[in-house]
Amino acid sequence: MTADGRVGTTMRYWAWTRAIDMWNGWRDGLHGLPGDTSTGTPTSEALVSRCEHRIATEEALAAPVFSTHRAAVTSLTEQYDHAAQRAATARIVLAELPAITEAELVTRRIAEAELPESLIRQRRRREHEKRRATLQAQADELDAMAQQLLADLRRAEAALAGLVAAQDARVHRLRAHSRRRLDTYWNQLVRRHPDGVRLNRRLAPETPELPEWVAA
Repeated sequence: MTADGRVGTTMRYWAWTRAIDMWNGWRDGLHGLPGDTSTGTPTSEALVSRCEHRIATEEALAAPVFSTHRAAVTSLTEQYDHAAQRAATARIVLAELPAITEAELVTRRIAEAELPESLIRQRRRREHEKRRATLQAQADELDAMAQQLLADLRRAEAALAGLVAAQDARVHRLRAHSRRRLDTYWNQLVRRHPDGVRLNRRLAPETPELPEWVAA
């Protein structure tokens, strides 16, 4: 995988590479490899080792990219949790705002002693409605902030999942390419091996192991 997360092109099994694998199989089979106590040959072990080394290199190259994206997901998760908690608290405060009482409606401020009661009631009701509107606006703003952070978090998670999928696909392609080479080598080996029929029943071509971080 490249540094920007793009998947590499399909790995072609070139004719000259196939010819080399066939030649190596023919040569090793002619020499009676592998022996009775061995499960592989130097050639097959080299093919497996080369594939596993390339997989390890892919992991090392991708590690900084994954680290950056995982850190972004972690940061956004923490921000969203905090914003969601603040929004929930604001909603509770709004819901618990009591209705204005009769006593509050007729409460007079300084310089209101001579004003008619109807005007006092109007002022107190307007003040109460303003408090509610302020709390409503705060709750709405916090909700919007939390939703934006959630959208950012989902995008970051999707980007990370895409990188993981691309990395898995790349590793599976490396492994599949290696298996094709091993199959070509092995088929030629058992054809040329003096005891190829029994050898083919006793052993199977080696296969590079997938690392634990790659989905099977």
